[in-house]
Amino acid sequence: MLTMGNTPNKGNRLFMLLALTLIAWTANPQAVGAADDGVVARIGDWKLTQSELDKSLAGRIYEIDQQIYQLRLQKIQELMAEHMMNQEAKQRGITLDKLRGEIGGKQEPVSDKMVTEFIEKNHERLPNQGKGMEDRIRGFLENRAGEQAASRYLADLAKKFGAQITLAQPKAPRIPIKGPEDLAKGPARAPITIVEFSDFQCPYCRNIQATLNKLFEQYPDKVRLVFRHYPLPIHPLAAKAAEASQCAADQGGFWAYHDTLFTTESDLELPLLKELAAKQKLDTTKFNECLTSGKHAARIQEDMQEGENLGVNGTPAFFINGIPLVGARPLSEYKRIIDDELAKK
Repeated sequence: MLTMGNTPNKGNRLFMLLALTLIAWTANPQAVGAADDGVVARIGDWKLTQSELDKSLAGRIYEIDQQIYQLRLQKIQELMAEHMMNQEAKQRGITLDKLRGEIGGKQEPVSDKMVTEFIEKNHERLPNQGKGMEDRIRGFLENRAGEQAASRYLADLAKKFGAQITLAQPKAPRIPIKGPEDLAKGPARAPITIVEFSDFQCPYCRNIQATLNKLFEQYPDKVRLVFRHYPLPIHPLAAKAAEASQCAADQGGFWAYHDTLFTTESDLELPLLKELAAKQKLDTTKFNECLTSGKHAARIQEDMQEGENLGVNGTPAFFINGIPLVGARPLSEYKRIIDDELAKK
């Protein structure tokens, strides 16, 4: 899932205001007609072509294309399910309501034991550790069981009627990424480079670390991870935490500090950032001087600017050999891209 809500930094607000002003006096019939030769904007001898524009927006365009694809796919699945259900009911000479009732009858009943086991497994994430929530949890499990029963039944119908989805997925762009690669782990010559734009206060960035660790386990000699900073404005402590990680990097301790930031349950206030450095046995005098001076603030801003140039507007955001993958996705989605890339080698 993607953490949205990123707002333009102060350096870009002026450009946005100028852009709004430009719209008022450039959106005229002459400007619209100028796109016939591939040029979408002009200032004197300077020209901006459609291909140049799309290249600079490749990541964002791909993200929107993916959203459109998912919207179409969902509608296709709904229409196919409706058609197959009608066909099945017609062939069997029963009403659609009766067929739906049969599907409901295939639903696995939810026992008290299942409710108890769910609470025991998820108590840390539930309000009041799940106490007093038995009825709500039972309802959730019953709904889930109903969805699973319907999914199994529709899968059987799809086989019976030979259903196929031929909707083409949008082609992922391969976007060149500029900037430092000093915060990296994995073989330097690995065939797969994953660039991660992340935020130390982002819960989805924290959760995705387990997935990244699994990738290293499953592709030990194939994957290299490059970390880039993208502290979101909605996370007020993230930028200083990013600077702290760079101060740790000065002493060769970036990844250990990185892991600690993502596993700590406390707010990343300045005293805690210094305390974590001491626990890691870094030179605290150098670390504290580095953090107080704001030595690495410019580096953080440079990473954020490159992220914006690439179309990043939330965290985590990944580029696998330049192919964008936005949000904390399932392991299978990372593996699909990695396997496709390895097959080309």
